[in-house]
Amino acid sequence: MEHADRVQVLIELAQRQFPKLDFSAKQIVGRILSLDNVFSRDFGRLLSSYGMTPSEFGILNVLRCQGPPYTLAPSAINQLHFSVVTSGGMTNILHGLQKRGLVERLPDPADGRGVLIRLTPKALDIIDAVIEARIVQEHRWLAALDAKERASLEALLRKFLVSLEPYTAAAAQPAPSAAARKRPGRPKGSRR
Repeated sequence: MEHADRVQVLIELAQRQFPKLDFSAKQIVGRILSLDNVFSRDFGRLLSSYGMTPSEFGILNVLRCQGPPYTLAPSAINQLHFSVVTSGGMTNILHGLQKRGLVERLPDPADGRGVLIRLTPKALDIIDAVIEARIVQEHRWLAALDAKERASLEALLRKFLVSLEPYTAAAAQPAPSAAARKRPGRPKGSRR
């Protein structure tokens, strides 16, 4: 006997009430949304075991992926976080991470009013452990698919996502620092 999934059951119920509607797109979209729920719940449990929220993980992960010295301005973190939070929300999350000794705030040498956020060694150990655990978790999620099925699914999902939300490599770069945005001034002692 073939197993059904929750989406198929719901579609069959809906088709009885709306027999003229084409539910073929829901066969795909409904499953993607259901998988998102499964992945989010499971990943949330993993993060909880490390005492971390998804937003905190996102921020620490962005800093970790920058490489040494694991430092960025809050605005650049938010730009690369892919789940943009308000500046007030970012401030609150960063404050909580700082209280727990996971990040430190440093003055931005390029902007006297700005700050830079840097991972602490403690955070580096934790985020590395979470990233490794997440990779294991993702492979476990895909265990029902063989290598060829994974490659096909990856290609189809990439095509689908790019069609809805194109993203360029340039967009993945953080905004230039204040120093990089300043125009070079005249050399001292020069006149116009």
